[in-house]
Amino acid sequence: MNHSQRRLFDFIKQEFDHDGTIHFLALSAVEQQHDTLTSSVIFKVRVALTFQDDSGVNPYFDGTDMFICITPTDIQLTQED
Repeated sequence: MNHSQRRLFDFIKQEFDHDGTIHFLALSAVEQQHDTLTSSVIFKVRVALTFQDDSGVNPYFDGTDMFICITPTDIQLTQED
């Protein structure tokens, strides 16, 4: 896993898995825009996830697309309504 991929995964885990019950089934990222002036990159990220409860990992999952902007000093969701 390269540095950008690690930053993306860590950010998504921090945003969605507050209590340790979320399990990421799949994660893909495609670069959408690269600004060499600011060294920022916007990725379109698709994530599939499920959760764990007392009986185990839920067999049902959900997925969503989101856009994440990575700069040398920051990472955040972008292009959100």
